[in-house]
Amino acid sequence: MNNHRFRLPKRTALLTFVGDFEGAEVRCALDVTLRIALQIDELRESGPHQEMLRLFAEAILMEWNLDDDDGQPIPPTFEGMQDLSPPFLSAMIGAWSSAMGEPSPPLAEPSNDGAMSPEESTLRLADVSKSLTS
Repeated sequence: MNNHRFRLPKRTALLTFVGDFEGAEVRCALDVTLRIALQIDELRESGPHQEMLRLFAEAILMEWNLDDDDGQPIPPTFEGMQDLSPPFLSAMIGAWSSAMGEPSPPLAEPSNDGAMSPEESTLRLADVSKSLTS
């Protein structure tokens, strides 16, 4: 094995919603450790749910565009999550769970040297790293 080191990418997902929650956007980490993913699943199934929400806020939740009834931003924290409705929290966690299970987008058709085109690579990175505030 050569001495080349590799750092795994930190992918994110921008969760968008339809129906009652249309317009809400939540950015979450996708590349969490297996330990955290298993803890979330275990706590989601059996509880305590408060601990699951705390872990989700600390390890997965990155940002969102949610405001309270007075138009003030709700912080994307465990404390902020406590100001949200159970149906929205369930939808958010379910959407994250679905995003975790989705395969990565297919690679571009390989060129003769087997490398991905720079355009494909750049487009995918730009989509993943968009900020909710821009």
